[in-house]
Amino acid sequence: MSKQPSEDHDPLPSRKWWDKSVKNERGSVSVLLLLLFAAFFLFCGLLVDIARIYMADNRVETALRAGARSALSGYDTGVKEYGLFGVSVGDEQIKQWSIEVVQAHLRGQGKSGWTAAAVESSKLHTTALYPLADHTIFRQQVMERMKYVAPAEFAVSITEGFRKTRAEAAAVQTYTEQMKQLEQLQEKREQALRAAKSKAEELIRDANRFHNNFTSYIAQATHPEMPSYSAGDAALSQYSGMTKTLNELFAHLQEANQVDREMAGYADQTEQSWRSQTANASAEWHGLGLLGEDYFAKYRSDAAELVAYVGKLCNQWSARKGGQELRQANGDIKQGAQRWGQQLMQKEAERQAAYDRQKQAEKGKKQEAETEGKKALSQALKGACERVDLPYYIKLLGNGGALKYLQYNENQAAAGSDYQAPEPVGSSGLGAIQFLSTVSSAAELLRNDMYLNEFALTTFNHRLRADEYNHVLEKQEAEYILYGLPGCEANISAAYAEMFAVRTALRTAEALLQPARAAAGTPALAFFTALAEGVRQASLDMEKLINGESVELFAKTPSIRLNYGDYLRIFYLLHSSDDKAMARMQALIELQTGTDLTKAYTSVHASVEARVPYWFMPRVLRGSEGGKGSYAIYKQVSDSY
Repeated sequence: MSKQPSEDHDPLPSRKWWDKSVKNERGSVSVLLLLLFAAFFLFCGLLVDIARIYMADNRVETALRAGARSALSGYDTGVKEYGLFGVSVGDEQIKQWSIEVVQAHLRGQGKSGWTAAAVESSKLHTTALYPLADHTIFRQQVMERMKYVAPAEFAVSITEGFRKTRAEAAAVQTYTEQMKQLEQLQEKREQALRAAKSKAEELIRDANRFHNNFTSYIAQATHPEMPSYSAGDAALSQYSGMTKTLNELFAHLQEANQVDREMAGYADQTEQSWRSQTANASAEWHGLGLLGEDYFAKYRSDAAELVAYVGKLCNQWSARKGGQELRQANGDIKQGAQRWGQQLMQKEAERQAAYDRQKQAEKGKKQEAETEGKKALSQALKGACERVDLPYYIKLLGNGGALKYLQYNENQAAAGSDYQAPEPVGSSGLGAIQFLSTVSSAAELLRNDMYLNEFALTTFNHRLRADEYNHVLEKQEAEYILYGLPGCEANISAAYAEMFAVRTALRTAEALLQPARAAAGTPALAFFTALAEGVRQASLDMEKLINGESVELFAKTPSIRLNYGDYLRIFYLLHSSDDKAMARMQALIELQTGTDLTKAYTSVHASVEARVPYWFMPRVLRGSEGGKGSYAIYKQVSDSY
């Protein structure tokens, strides 16, 4: 009988133990917590490093911006005198300043601080951008400065005065245009009358020659023994030539008569339009020696009568009339030629004498105005340019001056001046009036470059404004910027000429529009009389202006007074070309400071690579963005004035 194994006997004790251990649940929570804690610890470590990276990222960016700003703080002090900012020390110095500031900002955390980040100098790169030579940058800095230094309302108050004179300027310009039109008509009539007179003299000569010839022919025809008509018959053809001359005379008279009618009609029209401006000006519009219809009718009838006498003799000769009738007809020719010749010469002499007196009087007033104007400008220029500035102008106008800055901005326009001086007073006087109208029209436009003009006038010196920095060009910079002429005297003369032209035009307008003035005979004489008075008054005004005083703009606006600088403001509105004016300003700044504005930068671009060491998970986060135990941060910033 076999034995059964007892319950306490296990043939595989190790397996039994294993089964019990597996099935035993005691301690399982601890294991689970341990696993969770390990995962949580890894996750927190990851969050800490991520937080440190983000904070370091911001710190690196802040440090980089501080580095860029520190580089910009090293601005050129010479350029700063003009209210402009630019760094001109070179890229290496800019980088050195930047890396010092960046490293100083990051050094405070040490190598193992919460936001510690390391930057090597080779990993920081800086680039200087946007030099002051760029007209866009230059204008931006000028605008920013002048918004606070010279509000636009100041220049607006200047232009407002000229806007108030626009009606008077337009009226006087209309007067001068009408005067010029009448002068042209008068000259056209004079030419036609001179041509008619030439034909009339030819008729008289032909008539006298015809009379002398037929005196002999009549004697031959009435010879008692051998009468002969052959010579007289051959001479009859002269009559057709005189008829042709008469027709040419009529054509010239017709032209002169038509022009005389136009003058009369134009005078009536202009008198009506001008009467509203001044009470006593109407008489002069009819002072141009209008001849009228009777004059031309009498002229034609006298010429036709003389040719008719010749025709009568020809008819009687062809009819073989007797000697008494022929001699009577021939005598009528002589008497007609003498009578008409004397009358014609007397009338034409009187008419031409009156015309010559008129032109002489006008010429005298023009010469008076011209002499006074030249004297005034010559007197004003005395002592204006006492230093020899030619070497400086050679630099300004050469390849290293304004031309360099125009070419930098891809503007191939000539760096020289395109200035056109106003027409001299003595040439006709109309140039001053036209210039005033142009100035008044320019004052209507509040252009965008007004701030730029104010910068030129308040930052640079001019004839009556010295500077505190002892500029090499003394009391002439604003005039050079405006006109760009190759010398002090040339630029000052241009400013004086325009100033004198404006003052002359205004004073001429006052004299011409004066209600109490007497009519001067003709519109031209009235104008040149007013011009001579205007020049005299403008000479006194110029003396005050160049001595620093202000002068009332116009008699009707005594409260508006302008000085030398105010007139330059108006001329800047009229003439200044943005590109050329800025190029000349830049050339002057370089001449004064020695700073090449193509290398005076207004912006810095900086980039850097910084490394943040990992604390907890160097292996987990090691990858493309990390090195050995660190995370790479790439930053780039730009800063400018």
